[in-house]
Amino acid sequence: MAFALFSANLPTAKYEAKLDNPSKPQLIQEIANFSHVISANIYAYSPIDYKKVAAVCPKITTPANLKQTLSTLSPTKIFELVKPAITLQLAEPTDESLLKKFKEKQKALAEIAVSAFIHALFVQVYPQKFSQNGSPTNKEVRIASNLPEWFIVKKVDVQKAEPKEVLMTMSSMYNSLHSKYGDLTQLSSTTPEQTRKSYANLLTVLSNLPTGTDFENEWKTFSLLSNSGFPPIPSTVTIGELYPEIKIPKPRGNFGKKKK
Repeated sequence: MAFALFSANLPTAKYEAKLDNPSKPQLIQEIANFSHVISANIYAYSPIDYKKVAAVCPKITTPANLKQTLSTLSPTKIFELVKPAITLQLAEPTDESLLKKFKEKQKALAEIAVSAFIHALFVQVYPQKFSQNGSPTNKEVRIASNLPEWFIVKKVDVQKAEPKEVLMTMSSMYNSLHSKYGDLTQLSSTTPEQTRKSYANLLTVLSNLPTGTDFENEWKTFSLLSNSGFPPIPSTVTIGELYPEIKIPKPRGNFGKKKK
């Protein structure tokens, strides 16, 4: 049977939607809804005290405010603001052979902290709205789809998994949702390619931010920020650099053959 399932049973979100043979508009809308579920909850599993980050963020309401704020704050300045919100302490190794890995972890942790700040700005302009929906029983976050245009199975048990594993899986889920929304709406074909991460490239991107605040423009803004190296949600690559030991188990289940 062709279906798509979106489910989350979290301390601050209970959401479940199963679509049987969904129309394209139905699938697009549900992807947007569940993107907000993920975004609104992901930092609870990060090594960042998100409330402290939000407290030091300027209060903004419009895309123009977002552009102005990021134009006046370099990544270095942002990191100094959010550094006290970092909850993970990395111990510097005494073995010099481990120093390179340590510095990579330091860099990744700083990038996640900066992403949290950008996210705290981003959600003021694009509120991550969703309605509590359904009554999921399992303490997990899950996406499962067996559609001709989308086959995916991703899940994480939020009771059994470590916070870093939940963080990694939710980041992967958000990326899949974001990518599929772009494919279904054909927005991906209009998005500039990823550029080398630099503050200069970010400033160039900011000049192209859309002025609307609907989900389509939210998607565009997220893409522009991410492609310039300053994503509101940390990538799985960055999370993996901080936690190289993470191994995400492949989900089990018979959901049909993979669609190419």
